[in-house]
Amino acid sequence: MKFEYTYTRLNVANYQVCKEFYRDILGFEVIFTDDKEEYTELATGQTQITIFNRQKLGTFVNASENISYDPNYAGVVLSFQCLGF
Repeated sequence: MKFEYTYTRLNVANYQVCKEFYRDILGFEVIFTDDKEEYTELATGQTQITIFNRQKLGTFVNASENISYDPNYAGVVLSFQCLGF
């Protein structure tokens, strides 16, 4: 099975401050943003990250799923795409 790294999601405590930091200080380009849901996708060159308010993880992860996590420590998520076998 082959996998390809796609992006890193940062589950942050202060969404707006982090969004401004990556956009204004580090120069990442905003690809998509939804400030109501506190979710933003940013990119610079080959690097893509997403920022998400970690306090909203409970609504993001389907409540019927049996997934154990602590929203206070779920800081970084690496996402991969399955390319096949």
